[in-house]
Amino acid sequence: MYIFRIYFTLISICSFNVISLVNIHSQTSQSFKKIQIITSNNKQINDHFYYLPLPSSLNKPEYQNIKQFVQKEYGENALAEPLNFFRIMDWVSSRWVHDGSISSSTMNTLEILKAAKAGRNFSCIEYAKVMSDILTALGYISRVVGITTNAIAYGYFGEGHAVSEVWSNTLQKWIFIDPQFSIYAKYKGQFLNFYEMKELKKKGKYYDIEFEVSESYCRVNGRNKKDLIKEYKEFLSRYFSYMMIDIIKDGKSILLIYGLDGKNQFLTSQGGNGKTSIFTDDIDDMYFELNQTTIIFDFNVPTLDCSTIVQKYNVKNRQDYFSKMSEFASTPDFTLSFATNTPWFSFYEVKHDEKSDWKTVQSSNNYQWKLHDGMNVIHVRSVNQSGIYGVITKMQIQYQE
Repeated sequence: MYIFRIYFTLISICSFNVISLVNIHSQTSQSFKKIQIITSNNKQINDHFYYLPLPSSLNKPEYQNIKQFVQKEYGENALAEPLNFFRIMDWVSSRWVHDGSISSSTMNTLEILKAAKAGRNFSCIEYAKVMSDILTALGYISRVVGITTNAIAYGYFGEGHAVSEVWSNTLQKWIFIDPQFSIYAKYKGQFLNFYEMKELKKKGKYYDIEFEVSESYCRVNGRNKKDLIKEYKEFLSRYFSYMMIDIIKDGKSILLIYGLDGKNQFLTSQGGNGKTSIFTDDIDDMYFELNQTTIIFDFNVPTLDCSTIVQKYNVKNRQDYFSKMSEFASTPDFTLSFATNTPWFSFYEVKHDEKSDWKTVQSSNNYQWKLHDGMNVIHVRSVNQSGIYGVITKMQIQYQE
């Protein structure tokens, strides 16, 4: 739904039939310029990002320290996303050797990395946590995703696995990464998230998924790439019963669980007390868009009310309305304001010409734009505290007879 504060008061109050208006003989109208949206991805944004357990600022010492440690050990990352996600994942996968019996919920990411450097090993949970925290420290939105078998409530160890998903501004979607194995997934060249893999599995196309593992991971672990991918497909195929993510609700950390092949709700985890949880049957609660910007239009020239137009222009019927529309037609002079669901938002940037440079918007609710004759274009994007650009909102608006 386009976000416009444009009120067609005349039509609504006078009870004109819009369809009938369109069918009035256009030759009775005097020529005038119309405002017409040609293309647009401007739409209402969701507020799901409020539920993500993200830091309030990337300037917090914990995340600054992670960033500095990683840059010192790993070096600067100059690749564009999503390729930089995979390069970082490859680095994380080589920090320690997986040991499913060792896990520490009390250690933060920097402590895990330092302990791993000293020779300690960890489980899949730590791979996912470290991966997501590093991406967060660099300004990306990443999360740990728990995936389980149907026996998670009272099963043995190994009934659950932890992976990561990261939001890609370039692809405008969440994508799956498994830092324990340095693996991501594609289907017909398109990057996948975990739910999309489940849908392919449901359609009998799971084994058509293209799992990609890095050459360096295979080399370091002495594995044949083809054999490793085959084993991974079998391994992952067990975990399509439930998926879960951490959210913050009313200030409390809660596990949000979505049933994939699994249909029953549960409270326990491998026989023990489970984390406080909520089940959802709406996949949009798990997968939602981020770093979007909405453009809100306000006309600077006030709209005349119904009675004023009728009296001033002596409008007696539908034909009068159309023939005199040129005298009260809208003037394309706007004050634009912007809204975003970008975590760690810093400022907006705007440009009009495809080849022109982006310009910083000084105020998020006071950008003046007056259309010129012909085609008008506007691009708007958010920028976060790390200088990461959000998804571009673009509109083409034509102003002509």
